[in-house]
Amino acid sequence: MGSDAINHKTSSLSSSHADSFLRELELRNALAHVLANRDEERRHVAEELREDIAQRLVGSLLKLATLQSRVQEPDVMSLRLFGEISELVQDAVNRIRRTSYALYPPLFDELGLAFVLRWYIGRISASRDFGVELEIETGPARLSRTIELTAFHIIEEFTSFASANLKHAEINLRVADKAEIRMSYNAMQASRPSIEAPNPSERSLVAAIRERVEDIGGQLKISSEKSRTSLKVFLPTQRL
Repeated sequence: MGSDAINHKTSSLSSSHADSFLRELELRNALAHVLANRDEERRHVAEELREDIAQRLVGSLLKLATLQSRVQEPDVMSLRLFGEISELVQDAVNRIRRTSYALYPPLFDELGLAFVLRWYIGRISASRDFGVELEIETGPARLSRTIELTAFHIIEEFTSFASANLKHAEINLRVADKAEIRMSYNAMQASRPSIEAPNPSERSLVAAIRERVEDIGGQLKISSEKSRTSLKVFLPTQRL
């Protein structure tokens, strides 16, 4: 093959690689735009739920209490109805708040991932018979909102699984030259049919985390040693 043919082939390969790189860059930019819009929509919906709908229901509770106080000598059935309606409305308020926290935690933009995670894990641990060892190592610079939200939702998925199936779990978040989340637990606590066979809850957890990780171009690695299972997540370090 002559030098001209070799140069032409080399030039064609370089052009092809450049085109592939540009297409990949365009796809990443498009995905980043979609994810940013999704995060903004979640923030808007969460604020609407917390600051409007939940507050309206709380106002309804106050008016119901006022109405009950103005009823003179209510009978047993009326008192029972007042109580049941109050419980239903309060339950709706609690569900709305939980949903809004899951969509977009309050004070996330202002105080960041580390603060929100400590608040969330503390709330879960206090309300259930469940212990979490949470270690967080972060640098002075924050990650982008999309990466921080993804990290929060991954840990939220794991904590939800762990609090329903385990007595104890460990979570380590490290943000330095890379963003890494390590979540580990004793598989013997997870009601497996055998130590080698994950139960349906574990498979659902892995599928949910994998989807979130792949959405932003991260990696998920799963390892097992004796009875201990570890999920390691590596996320891109896009910083603010």
